[in-house]
Amino acid sequence: MIKFDYNDVMNRWDVKIPFILKTDEYKEEGYQHIASISEDSKITLHKDVNLTLMKQILLQWDEFSLELTEEEELI
Repeated sequence: MIKFDYNDVMNRWDVKIPFILKTDEYKEEGYQHIASISEDSKITLHKDVNLTLMKQILLQWDEFSLELTEEEELI
């Protein structure tokens, strides 16, 4: 699942995707920062992404930003 974390220092949303690094004796799981979305909804890619992943990012960002807008209206 794509994760959006707000970066207070840079005033932007960091886009992170899960990754698993596994060998015979070692396993690491976490999130990799692949893009950033500014407050004016401009996206900056930090890694190469394929079109399928880009589509997922854009769709989930659309849903996420809609939820943020609805929460702001309730306040």
